[in-house]
Amino acid sequence: MGDRKALILGAAPPLVSQLAFSVVSFFSVAGLSRNSSAVELASVIAAYSLESIAVSFANARWASLLVFREAEEPKQGDITHMTRAFLVTAAVGLPVFFLGAFLVERSWWMGLWAAVWSTSMLFGDMLRYAGSRFLGARVISAIGLAHVLAAVGFTFIIPPNVATYLAVLSLISLLAGVAYLVALRRHRRPGRSQAWARHAGFGRSMASEAVMTSAATGLGGAAVTWLNPFLAVGLQLGNQVLGMPATVLAQSFALPLSRRLRERMDSGRYPTKLLTYWAVFALAVPVLGVIALLVLRPLIYLLLGERADLAYYFLPVVFLQAAMTLAWQPFTSARRWTHGPDNPRRHVVVTVAVYYVLLVGVAALVHDQGQILLLLVVGGSVITLSTFVRAVVWGRDGRNWSGVDASVKPMSKRTPGAPRGQALPDNSVERMADDEY
Repeated sequence: MGDRKALILGAAPPLVSQLAFSVVSFFSVAGLSRNSSAVELASVIAAYSLESIAVSFANARWASLLVFREAEEPKQGDITHMTRAFLVTAAVGLPVFFLGAFLVERSWWMGLWAAVWSTSMLFGDMLRYAGSRFLGARVISAIGLAHVLAAVGFTFIIPPNVATYLAVLSLISLLAGVAYLVALRRHRRPGRSQAWARHAGFGRSMASEAVMTSAATGLGGAAVTWLNPFLAVGLQLGNQVLGMPATVLAQSFALPLSRRLRERMDSGRYPTKLLTYWAVFALAVPVLGVIALLVLRPLIYLLLGERADLAYYFLPVVFLQAAMTLAWQPFTSARRWTHGPDNPRRHVVVTVAVYYVLLVGVAALVHDQGQILLLLVVGGSVITLSTFVRAVVWGRDGRNWSGVDASVKPMSKRTPGAPRGQALPDNSVERMADDEY
């Protein structure tokens, strides 16, 4: 009972934070779906897809470094350092987001506002991520609720044009980010930690991994909008109603589950049952999500308008995406311990890249709606099945692992008479936590 309570308490802050962001993102896109053309919506999706790469990089490079190296209590100087880094990331990202949106519609005005909104979401989301790691559930709930009420309330007000709609949403996101910043700076000790210099290599490694695992998603999503806006809108709306909520729920429990996994493997055990239960839970989330969407179909149509047809049409593809990325996470986390970070990283990067190559190829070569769905379901099923097979193999091989002295480097290949893999040196095993695929 105590373990379950600790698990729920550990998942509460990131769950509340991610849930608020998911609601804001959903209603923002829903408002665009009701009040903009398909091409305008596709322009915003292109910029938003590229924004996902930047936010993954920044979260891993700065916020995650403090999570893993400075534990619970960053100092005033640490918050300032992170904030400046987030501002630089947002400034660098702005022209990139503009280019991504501009290539869809060739509209300077629409490209500008899509980029402004994506940049504002980026800045607010980076501070929200840091806040979810270092603030209590009560503060996060207050800021998240205010953000939700402001953004959701505005999405039901018919704006005079898309630019005004995006401008107001941008302001709301910036204000939410500032609220997290004020809360983060409150009652902090003066000074600055040594993590930025002492563990700079760790931060760069985390950032590199985040970019590799998110680049295929971000670039692939943007490429689909350039090649086939119809498909891009359908997949984005499907992701808003299923993919994002499923990921929010599963990833919120991933942090405390990763810590529990680390503790058990640190003691020399390979927790096969924990991995299996975790994978079953992660897969059950999108399954229950599909059932809920079928029950709530009239409500979804009210929120998305006539484009809800696209969301439901491409729901099988979005379900495969969620199943592929969520159910394998516990096994890749354990694999990092037994074989080092490069082994599962290659698998994740290659699998996601292959999936998005398929997606981009279909977007470029096929324009019949039925053929698109058939090809993506068949191809996505094969790729998803391969990830499950890999997870089963990793779970089976892990039983041959035996905990050894942590000073010994992990082996990438088995040698005669040696265990399958060995514990990672130093604290690099902490990379298991908070994977974002």
